Amino acid sequence: MSGGGSFFNDRVTFVCDSGYDLHGSDRRMCLADGTWSGIQPVCNRTECPDLAAPANGYITSGKFYGDTVTYSCQIGYEIDGVAVRICQDDKTWGGMEPTCTS
Repeated sequence: MSGGGSFFNDRVTFVCDSGYDLHGSDRRMCLADGTWSGIQPVCNRTECPDLAAPANGYITSGKFYGDTVTYSCQIGYEIDGVAVRICQDDKTWGGMEPTCTS
């Protein structure tokens, strides 16, 4: 987050780094009583949608920006595709979902 100022009517703007979502007020103003308007913001890691395990396979958990998930298959099946995907800053998973083939 970035910001600055601490005098009456000063305004600050908060922005989160890529891969993080801002929760709270993105703009605040210094009020006459020395307090700030709005709600103190926080930056939380972006969350990707849950992924399902492929038929005849498993998946490790993870769902936040930078997390990886790893796919594996039951005995007798082989992974078809890339076994690792990463949660990206745009709330999508990189790569394609693999399958388990016999």
